[in-house]
Amino acid sequence: VGARLPKGGEPIPVDFVGAIHVCVPADELQNVIDACPPDRYDDLVFWQSPTIEPVLKRCAMIENTQVCSYFHIDANANLVDVTTDINPEGLTSTMGKWGFAVIQRLPRAQLRCK
Repeated sequence: VGARLPKGGEPIPVDFVGAIHVCVPADELQNVIDACPPDRYDDLVFWQSPTIEPVLKRCAMIENTQVCSYFHIDANANLVDVTTDINPEGLTSTMGKWGFAVIQRLPRAQLRCK
């Protein structure tokens, strides 16, 4: 089981098994969903802000895996967790079918997730 991040406009392979990571502007989200084979809908992992909730509700995908990511890229092109005094462990969180896989994968990039 793997993970796939299709490039814009690229079809989602029907023979691929695993999570399909979606990180597109909100106005492109419906196109990605429309391009996904219906039997793979529950494998979509949405890396967007909560503003996509209306689209997910309309498409009956509100229970899909979602990642609310809080990290940035520093001047040296390194990924850096966003932390606060209250949340020194980082703010990125996830939920859903593929949530545990996301939690396992992010430390490879020195990022944390809860």
